[in-house]
Amino acid sequence: QFHTPYALVLDDSGESMFVADRDNNAIRFIDADAGQTYTMITQWLNKPVGIARDSSGNIYVLNRGNGNNGNVLTFDMYGDFVATNAVALTNANGMARDINGNLYLTVQNNTVIRVTPAGVKSVVATVPHAGAVLRGLTVKYNGLLAVCDSGRHGIYLINPNTGVITTNAGFHGAGDFSLPNNTASAASAKFNQPYGVIEAGDGNLVVSDFGNHRVKYVLASGVVTNLYGVSSNYWLGPLNVSQGIFPGWYDGTVAIPDAQGGVEARQPVGLALASDGTLYVTEIYYHLIRKVTSTGLPPPPPPPPGAPTIISVTTNSGSVALTWSAVPNSTNYFVKRSTTSGGPYTIIAAVNLTSYNDTAVIN
Repeated sequence: QFHTPYALVLDDSGESMFVADRDNNAIRFIDADAGQTYTMITQWLNKPVGIARDSSGNIYVLNRGNGNNGNVLTFDMYGDFVATNAVALTNANGMARDINGNLYLTVQNNTVIRVTPAGVKSVVATVPHAGAVLRGLTVKYNGLLAVCDSGRHGIYLINPNTGVITTNAGFHGAGDFSLPNNTASAASAKFNQPYGVIEAGDGNLVVSDFGNHRVKYVLASGVVTNLYGVSSNYWLGPLNVSQGIFPGWYDGTVAIPDAQGGVEARQPVGLALASDGTLYVTEIYYHLIRKVTSTGLPPPPPPPPGAPTIISVTTNSGSVALTWSAVPNSTNYFVKRSTTSGGPYTIIAAVNLTSYNDTAVIN
């Protein structure tokens, strides 16, 4: 059983997943093929609220702790402890990882920080408005950060290089759809404590609207539509355990406009989108993970391939010969050269083999 499953990330299959099970202080692995759930990590954990993976299978866990002692830890694919990435985090609420290995965290309620692979922390941006409570975030394919503000009920876009903050949707006070077709314009769209956010393959956002018990779709223009969930006025109920009626639990199909019998949600938080467009959502009221099929969401692009491993380096007068391991799904490799250790590097060749002989070396 889960106890407040807060965040999740898919494995390479796009079906099995790792879950940050906050109040069990555990990382769980759901094996879709076997239909089993395994407890993978329990040591070192203190209220895990964020989780990410890299191309090598390492798992990054954000611990919220008691509010002022949060940290980020790395574990290998077997669940063994590898490293501590960051410590002494206050009000750590969300984590995302970019393709360069940088981790972005929401801390102190109004601040986004970056943690480099070397463990260097720096402030990316601070929201200056009173009442801000930053939650989940994601790194968009264009490099911007999309960040939920559950205190001010909206979604920011933040440039991680300049720290410039713009608003994407919401920030019109707490509220929900006012039209029966469950669509809102950029000028009127409202949320009620948005918690989680991910990006679909078309660059639009999927947001868990915690207080409205919905998962919403946010276009780049700021227009918001409903993906699933109905107003609590339409939940089946009242609670009747013997008849299997649990308000906010009901599975089914999406109802537009809201109607009793439409698929429900209750306190959605974490989100993950599979390569076939299937959406997985953690809902913490009933401690469950909901699988949403036929979403019509454009799937995310495949992750970039990992770096090859150097196999051999052979030096001769005026040349250096390199060989390296093949990387799955890679079609070519860039060879870079530098005159000093650590760079900067210049691309000298693009090859589709796993070897290269640089004959322009000066001894």
